[in-house]
Amino acid sequence: MSFVQRLLKHKRLVIILFVVVCIVSALLIPATGINYQLADYLPENTPSTVALVVLNEEFSSAMPNMRVLIPDLSIPQALAMKKNLESESFVSNVMWLDDYADLSKPLELADSAVTEAWYKDGQVLYMLTCKVSEKWSEKQIYNAVQSHIGSRGAISGEIAETVASQSSVTSEVSRILLFVIPMILIIILLTTNSWFTPVLFAVVILSGIVLNLGTNFVFGEISFLTQTIAPVLQLAVSMDYSIFLLAAFDRNKDMGRESVDAMAHAVRETAATVLASGATTFIGFLVLGFMRFKIGPDLGFTLAKGIVFSVVSSLVLLPCVTLACRGAMVKLKHKPLLPKFDGLARVLSKTRIPVLIIVVLLLVPAFLAQRNNSFTYGAGGIAQGSKIGEDEILINSEFGTMSQLVLLVPKGQSYSEEALVRDITAIPYVTNVTGYVTAVGSAVPSEFVPAESLAQLESENYRRYIISISTVAETPESFEVVENIRSVAEEYYGDTYHFVGAAVNNYDMRETIEADNKLVSLLCIASIALVLLITFRSVSLPLILLLTIEGAIWINLAIPYFQGSPLHFIAYMIVSTVQLGSTIDYAILFTDHYMAKRLLGMAKKNAAVSTISETFTSILVPVLILVFAGATLAVISSNSIVSAFGEVLSRGAALSALLVLLFLPGLLILFDTVIRKTTLLKK
Repeated sequence: MSFVQRLLKHKRLVIILFVVVCIVSALLIPATGINYQLADYLPENTPSTVALVVLNEEFSSAMPNMRVLIPDLSIPQALAMKKNLESESFVSNVMWLDDYADLSKPLELADSAVTEAWYKDGQVLYMLTCKVSEKWSEKQIYNAVQSHIGSRGAISGEIAETVASQSSVTSEVSRILLFVIPMILIIILLTTNSWFTPVLFAVVILSGIVLNLGTNFVFGEISFLTQTIAPVLQLAVSMDYSIFLLAAFDRNKDMGRESVDAMAHAVRETAATVLASGATTFIGFLVLGFMRFKIGPDLGFTLAKGIVFSVVSSLVLLPCVTLACRGAMVKLKHKPLLPKFDGLARVLSKTRIPVLIIVVLLLVPAFLAQRNNSFTYGAGGIAQGSKIGEDEILINSEFGTMSQLVLLVPKGQSYSEEALVRDITAIPYVTNVTGYVTAVGSAVPSEFVPAESLAQLESENYRRYIISISTVAETPESFEVVENIRSVAEEYYGDTYHFVGAAVNNYDMRETIEADNKLVSLLCIASIALVLLITFRSVSLPLILLLTIEGAIWINLAIPYFQGSPLHFIAYMIVSTVQLGSTIDYAILFTDHYMAKRLLGMAKKNAAVSTISETFTSILVPVLILVFAGATLAVISSNSIVSAFGEVLSRGAALSALLVLLFLPGLLILFDTVIRKTTLLKK
């Protein structure tokens, strides 16, 4: 008795074991923390990361992370509200007009530009520095401030953005899965021969997802991107394994084999295919682990682990559940709902020459265009229509866009600080610089400054300057400001200064991710080429298959360039590897069938037509699943990164399938002689 037969003999024990492990995994899901700060995933030696560590070590209050607007307040009321906000234990500093102007004098005598930056038409704008701790989470801080300012008050800034992300992830993951799963089950229903089959698939795939989510606790925490994307992507790319197995089981049953024997044969027949398919996807995810930007390992390792669980569920749990539910499958059996595609295959085959010419003409401009996209790098925008989104629009419309940066300079060089502040103030988009020489004056010794005020301005080793810029944290203008401030600071202090803030983080993120992209893309292509080399024992076929899928990737990622719309670089880079790793299976399946027919002596054109007919449904199912999964992420997610990822993933899956069915046949026919001479053909 083989191992598979022994496994099937104890199918109830296997099912019970899976149920127990899934329950334990489900209970462990809340044990995994969710990180909503992309800046935390920058390498530890990145300048902005080092600067943040130094800032937190030197100062009890870090940097402003909340803007608060309150309408209809008089000056006395605004001062009283400031004291109320300062009384909260999580608030380390509140900045307002009284920090920049003498309010004992008429406002008409003050600089109008300064006054209107903080107080305009009875509307008050505060800048808060809030400290997140075990006692005070972002959500608790947000709610506490909201209770102070009332329903008419508005809040924006880093704290509000994090709360928005937390809210969206919590609600959207379940909404996405609740939408995707029924759509996928409908697709499965159309392509199988039993009404009960979708139930089996749902049990198996969901068990793999639960196992993956539950075991994420070994990482301590995962990013909000991984929490949102991983379950949907695992569901979409691993459905093939179950389809392969049940198709093989039906074939063996049609041959007259008894159920257990038919399933044992099906497992043995499909194990190699499932493992090879899983390996290419696994590699596509695993290479993300080589990114220095740690969001790559975070997402890549989670997805790679998910593929392992999905493969195990398909090859171990599915056979046992199928046999246990065999009666229901037989009773609910139905005729195939989809027609055969012989006629369509002949039509598609006739288009191979014009398609070949068109795609070849597109490849070079598509390759160049996708390399010249306009990119964004930050955590993504807030959903429009939400309270936090409306608050941000209101504050920006009344007081303008604003970001805060913090510059730490070595203490003891007041003369340099005066020149530094003068030069930084002259930089375009810099609206204000607050620090020792602006608040106190370089001539005033620190001994004469109240201790509480001094703690906001200097530490044992550094003086802190808060720089306000009139642009959001991620624009070409903000990146230019970062470069200019760094240039000025380096002129006066060499490499002894530290510079931090959302715009600085995004700037460093851009530098890190762009460097990572080249390495990850090269590793992904090289590793999958090796798998193809081993699978087909051919020098030419890996090149042909990679050209097909890479061509689809280039066209996919060139579309935003021609649309003139920016694309988030994380979505760009992840899709570059995920589309290759998950859709190369279509090309492998097609080529395997084509080569088998050529070995049987079938003419190459006939082999191509027959292969299109045979593989059309097998390719259509995973493509539709990926398309729907990606489209759901794009439509439902309020986070721009997740939404962009879903859009390019959905479009990329469709393009990969089109090129496999239309472009690859032409390549195989065109290079048929070369392929036969460079391939160690199976006997």
